[in-house]
Amino acid sequence: MHENRIYSISEAKKAALRQYPEFAWTLIPAIESGWKFVPPAARGFDDLRGFRLWNDDWADAVRIRSDRDVYGLRIDPDAMRVWYREGTLTEVMRGLLELPPPHDPRAPRLVIGHAPRPIPRVAQWPRAPWR
Repeated sequence: MHENRIYSISEAKKAALRQYPEFAWTLIPAIESGWKFVPPAARGFDDLRGFRLWNDDWADAVRIRSDRDVYGLRIDPDAMRVWYREGTLTEVMRGLLELPPPHDPRAPRLVIGHAPRPIPRVAQWPRAPWR
């Protein structure tokens, strides 16, 4: 029923808070800064996944399995990893939220590896109505 649905801010807040109520202060600022979260039931995942698309085809993404098993990354337009962190929800989300925008001279740009598969090139991601 919700196979390709990306949740609105209010629905995403509710879903994130249901699963991780103690981290509202980390997830809610992410949502308010342009992150979109897809609750597990919407895509058949065992985890909560989120992403932020940048206008220049860069993307930030996060996979949250538990409050202590989180993986975050930034990928370039060719789906190459330029930044990543594994750790707690607080550590990873704080790192992602502190990253400068991709066009900023201080932003990471050096390719450090492939993004985990399957992540298509950002240009192939469905465009959402907020863009």
